[in-house]
Amino acid sequence: MLEPAALLALLSLPAIVALHLFRRSRERRVVSALFLWEEEAPIARAGRRREPLQRSPSLLFELLAAACLAFALAGPRSCDAEEPRHLVYVLDDTASMSARGDSGRSAAERVRAEIDGQLAATPASTRVTLLASGEPPHVLSGPLASRDEARATLALFAPHTVHHSLAPAVALARAGWRDGEIRVFSDRAHELEETLELRAVGVPRSNWAFLAARRFASSEPNAGERIELEVASFAAEEAELLVSVEELASGAARARRAITLRSGERATVELELAEPAGDLRASLRAPASDALALDDLVHLPAAPPRALRLRLEAPAEDRRALRLERANGALCDPRGLGASAWVATNEPCELHLGRGPAPLDAPAALLWSEPREELRELASPFLLERAHPLLRGVELEGLVWVADPLARPPGRALVRAGEIVLLSEERRGARWFLHLNLVPERSTLGSSPDWPVLLANAIELREATQPGPRERVVPLGRAPRAIGIPHERYELRELEGPLRVEARASADGALALPPLPRVGRYQLAALAEEPDRTPLASDADRGPWTIAAALFDERESDLRGAMSLQRGDAPKAATVRSASTSTGSALLAALFVAFLLLDWLWLARAARRGAAR
Repeated sequence: MLEPAALLALLSLPAIVALHLFRRSRERRVVSALFLWEEEAPIARAGRRREPLQRSPSLLFELLAAACLAFALAGPRSCDAEEPRHLVYVLDDTASMSARGDSGRSAAERVRAEIDGQLAATPASTRVTLLASGEPPHVLSGPLASRDEARATLALFAPHTVHHSLAPAVALARAGWRDGEIRVFSDRAHELEETLELRAVGVPRSNWAFLAARRFASSEPNAGERIELEVASFAAEEAELLVSVEELASGAARARRAITLRSGERATVELELAEPAGDLRASLRAPASDALALDDLVHLPAAPPRALRLRLEAPAEDRRALRLERANGALCDPRGLGASAWVATNEPCELHLGRGPAPLDAPAALLWSEPREELRELASPFLLERAHPLLRGVELEGLVWVADPLARPPGRALVRAGEIVLLSEERRGARWFLHLNLVPERSTLGSSPDWPVLLANAIELREATQPGPRERVVPLGRAPRAIGIPHERYELRELEGPLRVEARASADGALALPPLPRVGRYQLAALAEEPDRTPLASDADRGPWTIAAALFDERESDLRGAMSLQRGDAPKAATVRSASTSTGSALLAALFVAFLLLDWLWLARAARRGAAR
C-alpha cells in the first residue's frame, strides 16, 4: 500500500528521459583519417536538439534513483499493516464538571489529565476528534486532528453549560466517524449503550447554590429597592450561609444576611436597599466543602426607570364621563393605572388618549369616536376576544354602550355587538392603536369597574412593547427576551467573553437572540451606524442595556449524584504501525543514494577515458 500523493514524484522519470533526448549537437572537425578513433561514439552532452535515445548506464542509474526516491516518499507497507487510529472523545460540557473534589481538582481537570495521558501513549500518526456535548453538540478539535493539536485544544476545555443529555453528541460521533473509537467522559452515569465506553470521574460533594434572583424597584421616586434571592442546600449537613449584595463597580457592601439551611432545605432571602443602586453582585459564602463556584454568584444589572407618560386630548365632558378628571379639573393619579405621569399637549408621550384620529407624534394611542347624529344604544352582553391580554379581567356586563352603527374601526376586532365593532386593535409597524367606537358622555363604560381595568391593561401592553430587555437576569442557556425598534439592527456582546451576535428587530420589534452560553454579563445595544428609521424612537430605545446570565440549574448544582466508574470496553493498547513501512522506506532511500553514487562514478570514468583519448 502506498500514499497516492507521494507518487507524483514519479513524474521525474519522463523528465530525466527528456533531458537525455535533447542533447547538444556534436561539433564537426576535419581529420586526416578515422582509423585512429574508437568505434564507440562519445557520450552526448545535453542540448536542445532531439536525437535518438542512447541507452547508457547513466540513464539507467538516474531512472532507478528517481524511482527509489518516489517510492520511499510514498511509504510502502504491507497490506495487512494497521491504519492510523482514530480516537473520538465525547466530553461532558455541563457546569457540574467544574466542581472540585477533596484534592482541589475539578472533574474537568481529571478528564483532561486522563485523556492527555492516553494521547501521549499513542503514536504521532493517531488522529483525534474532540466533541463537546450540548444542544447541539460541537466539535472542539478536528475532525481527524493530529494528536498534538488535540492535546493543545484539550488543555483549554472548560465546561460551563446547563444540564443536558449526552445522547446527541454520541449520535453525532457514531454518524460522523464510524471508524473511530468512541470514548465518553463525564462526572456521573448516563443511560448510554452498554457497549459504549463510558468513563466517569465525578465525586459526590456538598454544594449550596442560588436558584433564582429578582430585583424590584420601588414605584416611589428616589425610594429604595428590594432584592429576592432563592438559596438551596444540596448537602448532607446543616450549614450557616452568608448572602451579601455589593456594588459591582466599587465593591461596597449594600446589604447582607446570614441564614442557616438544613440538608435539602430552601429559603428566599429578602434584602432591602435604602436607595436606588447601580449594577449589583450577589454572592453566597458557604462552608469550605462547597464544591461549585459558578452557582454562588449572580449579577443584578440596574434597570433604569422607563417613563410611561400619558397625554390626554379630549373635551371636558369626555374627561368627566371616563372618570379621568376630578370635580376640580385635576387629572387622576396615573400611578394607580401603572403610568408615570400626565404630560401636556405639546410634550412627547408613550400613550395618547383622545377623541378623533391619532396624532402623528404618538407611538401608541387609545382613541374614541367623534359624536355623530346616527347613534345606537347597545346593551350587554357583548362578544369579547377573551384570549387577548387587553381584555384580561374585563367582563363588560350591565353596560349601555352608545356607538355609531356605520363606523368601521380599523384593525382586529376585539369587542363586537353583532356586526358592529366596538373595540379594535390596529398596528402600523411599530405604532399601536386602540379604537373605541364609543360616545363616552352617553355611555356608562366610564362609571363601570371594567373601565380602569381596561385602561390599566392598555398601559401594561404599551409598556411591554417599549424597546429593551424583558428581564435583566436570565438563566444560563436560555435566550433573553427583548424588544427593539422595528427593522433596526442590534448587537448582543459578552462583556467578558468572545460572543458578538447581530440581530435585526422584526416589524413588531421582536429580537431573536441566541441562548446565553456562559455565566456573566452581556450588553445589548442598537448599532451606531444604523440610521434611525423610526422618528418616534428616543435614545433610551437604542440602549445599551445590561443582561446577566446566571446558573439557575438544580440538576447541575446537586452534586450528590456524581460518581466514578468505568463501563464498556477498556482502553486499548496503543497500536504501532507495521515496521515494514519504516524499513522499506529506509531501504529505498539507501538505494537512491547508491544509484546516485554509481551514476557519478560511471560519468567520472567516462570523462577520464575521453580525456585520455
